[in-house]
Amino acid sequence: MERPSESSVGISYFLNSGSFVSAVLKHRFTDFIVHEVDESKNIITLKSLTIPEHFRNKEEETCSDQNEIEKILQESKSEIIKLLGEKEWEGISSFVTTTIQNDTKATSTYLLQPEEDKQKRTQTHQLMKSHLHFLESSTAENAKKEKTIQLQFKLSKSERKKAKKD
Repeated sequence: MERPSESSVGISYFLNSGSFVSAVLKHRFTDFIVHEVDESKNIITLKSLTIPEHFRNKEEETCSDQNEIEKILQESKSEIIKLLGEKEWEGISSFVTTTIQNDTKATSTYLLQPEEDKQKRTQTHQLMKSHLHFLESSTAENAKKEKTIQLQFKLSKSERKKAKKD
């Protein structure tokens, strides 16, 4: 197969002059097979599909100690205010404190003020994940169909089982 000319594929000029690198475009799935290697250059193979215990425990990790939660909340205060403002900080703080005191983690949710800016919602989700790891955040719509973020407590397996019974 003859190589097509630049002009036949729509290239009319180059930004720089000099030597060019030729390449072959890959198009089959076998062109993209990757083998992971360790530091000794041995090919690593997958031996199990089971999640290692130390990862499984982190996945289920929740905060249930009121003092620990309040400490994390206070440590995160400045970051939350910087992104969401004082009013949202007070709302989140009140939601967390009231929910723990009333032992309603399984049923309580909190909606932040509507936010149409997707980038700010993404930053808010990231903030919750990195600072308030005991809360789950999800994008939701309020009664007026405005985009907002809903917060609720992450529950351990035992808390989820208890909530199902109630």
